[in-house]
Amino acid sequence: MGKVNLSMVLAVWVWASVLSGCGSVTTPRVVGAADTASTPDTAEDAETDTAADPDTAEPDDAADSTPGTPAMPVLGAQLDRAGRPLVKELLFHAFDPYAAGRDAARDGWDRNGDPASWTAYASELVQGLSVFDSIDTVCGNQLAADTAQVAPSRYSALASLLADDRLVVDTAAESCGVYMAVELNAVGTATPDCGGRRLDVDVVDATYTLLITGGLDSSVGDGVAAGAEAAGTTFPYLAPPL
Repeated sequence: MGKVNLSMVLAVWVWASVLSGCGSVTTPRVVGAADTASTPDTAEDAETDTAADPDTAEPDDAADSTPGTPAMPVLGAQLDRAGRPLVKELLFHAFDPYAAGRDAARDGWDRNGDPASWTAYASELVQGLSVFDSIDTVCGNQLAADTAQVAPSRYSALASLLADDRLVVDTAAESCGVYMAVELNAVGTATPDCGGRRLDVDVVDATYTLLITGGLDSSVGDGVAAGAEAAGTTFPYLAPPL
């Protein structure tokens, strides 16, 4: 299969309001209170919860022993987090008809710093996965899709894996060239690689391909080549800024 341009993917976004994807997934809907119920405290609450009590602070909390060194600032509420590229952007409330609902749900994702609660996002990811599985008109060839069923639950394995949105690296592996290799092993695709994300790997093409055809060849692309500035061999592994 030749390289597929992103225009095919963009067509899906244009028709998102009418495309139901594979597996009889319900149509998009406005995000309500239930979608954001697990969102951590607001910034104001977080600042109140985490503010240091001057009466109980340890000496090291107030300032460094070096004269003139300011005290360490009190961290506020978490505003963003990032693990695997494009998971939130492509799959999480991606086809909601109203931007306000989509943005509120994604803000909840970004502010949630409790990995134990991230599994709650899997059911929403199932909807996005079903749409991407339908792009090549072959339902069920997406990575980890259960071909024994046609219900939305056929995407549950990959949805649960992606909901735990953090990069995983196998430090015992001897090579590192396959994006998400550890996750691939977890869903039955044997890949003797360290995984994670190497800077010179085109993770956008790799992600599109895994979601649309289930392949590892990055044959479905966005038409933008990986930058040569990411191929350095010494820290910080990037070319000097322009």
